[in-house]
Amino acid sequence: MCGIVGFATSYKNGFVSSEMDAFYNMLYFDALRGFDSTGVFGVDNVGNVQVHKEATHALDFMRNKELHEFKREAISAGKIVVGHNRAATRGEIKDENAHPFVIEDRIVLVQNGTWSGSHKHIKDTEVDTEALAHLIYENVDDIPKAFEKINAAYALCWYDVTKKTIYLARNKERPLFLARTKGGAYSWCSEPGFLRVALARNSIEVDTVELIPEKKLVSFTIQDQELVRQADVDLPSFRFTHQPTNKNWPYTGDELDEQVHQVTPRYPRQLTHVRTTTSGGTTTSLGDDSVEFDFGTIAFNNLADCAISPQEAQTIFPMMETLTKSKQPIELIDYKPANTSKTCKTWHVYGHLVIPDESHILNNVIVHWYLHGKTESEVMDYVAHAFYSVTMNSLRKHEFHTLRNKCFMTSLVTSPIPVPTVNVNALQ
Repeated sequence: MCGIVGFATSYKNGFVSSEMDAFYNMLYFDALRGFDSTGVFGVDNVGNVQVHKEATHALDFMRNKELHEFKREAISAGKIVVGHNRAATRGEIKDENAHPFVIEDRIVLVQNGTWSGSHKHIKDTEVDTEALAHLIYENVDDIPKAFEKINAAYALCWYDVTKKTIYLARNKERPLFLARTKGGAYSWCSEPGFLRVALARNSIEVDTVELIPEKKLVSFTIQDQELVRQADVDLPSFRFTHQPTNKNWPYTGDELDEQVHQVTPRYPRQLTHVRTTTSGGTTTSLGDDSVEFDFGTIAFNNLADCAISPQEAQTIFPMMETLTKSKQPIELIDYKPANTSKTCKTWHVYGHLVIPDESHILNNVIVHWYLHGKTESEVMDYVAHAFYSVTMNSLRKHEFHTLRNKCFMTSLVTSPIPVPTVNVNALQ
């Protein structure tokens, strides 16, 4: 978990002292969302940017003399200030990996969230947010196109130096609140409580507070030293796309490059629910290895745009029979807990079956299996690899399911040693 804070003044000649005090208050409160690193960037009233970041707690960060100068310059001629508190997930805790990330002196970006699976196909960077910033840079003239490739939980804030525009966006997995003050300024924060307290402490009255809508691009452009809100833009969901390779089909596993790891999904051992009796009667509590959520529910909650028709599923299933003798590369997508236990150690892991022909219907197949006895950080490391491969020896069964007026196909396949089960879900 990370946190984002920001402030944009309505004054042409820079922030007033109370606004910068409120910003620093938010940055300090926001350390509750991330102790590992802190960073800020500021935009002056003609669009110039300066960045400061360090692998340290917000309190120590704000003691630096550079931050006193940052505040002075913002009061003199600032227009926008943005801060970030990092809770490290991928990448070492070091200054270079702190947010914000600056790409080609044009995009300056911070993120709260984590990429699902590997980000290496976007950009071979240590931190997934830096890869995401590169993706935004590569699509600066068509931002929605970039979001078709963002397979992540995200709340984002970035500034485009050329367009002199600050952008805010989030999906359902991360919060971001936007407030307008009665003086016409804007402020945003990952948690509304931090925002309200910081403004109240500095006698700044709030007009409205809104949770930024999911998949809406909110933006403000500096025009004649004023900040003008632009029309919101709809953002698409992530869409599965085949990452091109130069390998010939069929794959053997050994022919794949160093990103492919030969692994065998672990067979799910006996899964039980532990029952305990209380004075009020019998209650059910979940063990670390119990499965409360089936993958069908997870698929429809997280891959809602991927339903197929029964006719398409019937087309896909016979094709799977031709793939049972070779190792199939799987680009891992994400993981989800199998139960609500706070110490859950059973996880649903799922990935995208990769076929060289981008237009082939088998590119719509999702492969699912369990991991057992793993902490969340261990599962995150597991999913962080770009590809895995499995051998599918036989198709044992296939079923059609209807849920929320959507259809998908589940196929149970086996891998030879030690005969683990893998669910294959055909989704489009």
